[in-house]
Amino acid sequence: MISIRSFSVLLLLLGAPELASAAPAAKPVGSVVGVALMPLETTPEDVAAGRQILAAVRDALDTTAGFAEKGPVEMGLDEARMSFSCFDEKPGCMAQVGALVDARYLLWGKLTKAGSALKIELHYVDVAKGTARTETYTESEPGAVDRLGRLAAELVVGKRVPVMAPLTVRSLPAGASVLIDGAPVGSTPLDITLPPGVHTVELELRGMQSRRRTIELMSGAPAPLVVDERLREVNAAPLAAEQESPPAEEGGGGRRSTKFWLGVGSAGVAAAGVASASIFGLKALDHKDWAEKHAESATDAEWAARSDDLASTRLACNVSWGIAALAAGASAYFFLTDDSGETHAGAAIVPGGGAVGVSGRF
Repeated sequence: MISIRSFSVLLLLLGAPELASAAPAAKPVGSVVGVALMPLETTPEDVAAGRQILAAVRDALDTTAGFAEKGPVEMGLDEARMSFSCFDEKPGCMAQVGALVDARYLLWGKLTKAGSALKIELHYVDVAKGTARTETYTESEPGAVDRLGRLAAELVVGKRVPVMAPLTVRSLPAGASVLIDGAPVGSTPLDITLPPGVHTVELELRGMQSRRRTIELMSGAPAPLVVDERLREVNAAPLAAEQESPPAEEGGGGRRSTKFWLGVGSAGVAAAGVASASIFGLKALDHKDWAEKHAESATDAEWAARSDDLASTRLACNVSWGIAALAAGASAYFFLTDDSGETHAGAAIVPGGGAVGVSGRF
């Protein structure tokens, strides 16, 4: 008993010669064109390249109005041959693969090596007519796979015209020459459309500093990307840079920065002197307490030793206080004077209870 599917295949095979002789039909207008994609027949080493080429075709179908992928087709070329007896790979026979997924067109092909280049043989089959358009492309590395993917996509959806992106270029003063990717395109103010992607925009005007900027344009942007540059005179550049640089007392550069750090170092020495004087002062108090407690019981030798220690401790304490005072004075000088040695406005010595303070703008 002959199954319904076998009977249908038999009828298609009987009608294949008539279908193969028909001319390719025009793509329907106003309707979605369904395209079925079969995995490309490749060597094991080129499977990834075949998938990349089909990915480019799918991207073209997704981004081109009026086209859509049908499927996916889950059988390879060998399976199609076995299922439909397409051993001669005639278009009328291969069209049955597209009919399974209700596609209007079917794309299948073979990817092979041609020396150091890649060669692809593509068949774009009209499922309804059983006819095919066959193209063969050969591309050399580098970039062979990308170029073959573009050519395969153009075979299906036609040559794709990129959607241009708007760009507005202004300058102050106006009239600057505009160069896009090194090529002159006009003068500011300028409205122009460019292919999406990364571009360099240069502005040139006699007597002014040139400006260069890298931009990225996106297709389908709701509004133009605006490049608005303020140009400066060439001879005004040093003055402008000097005006923009921070003052020495705020930026911490040059001699003022050196004085600041000298002041910090002097303050550190003063603090160390105070700490040292305090330690020696405590030792002196310890000798005094000992003398009060052992005034009657201490021997002459012990008194002599204690007296020498007390004299040394007092000397070290006085020297430490002297160093602290000198360092504090030097620190105050470095903090309160500018490069010319004049005192900063607002600086003052403020006496306090048992101490002296410094008040002012540092």
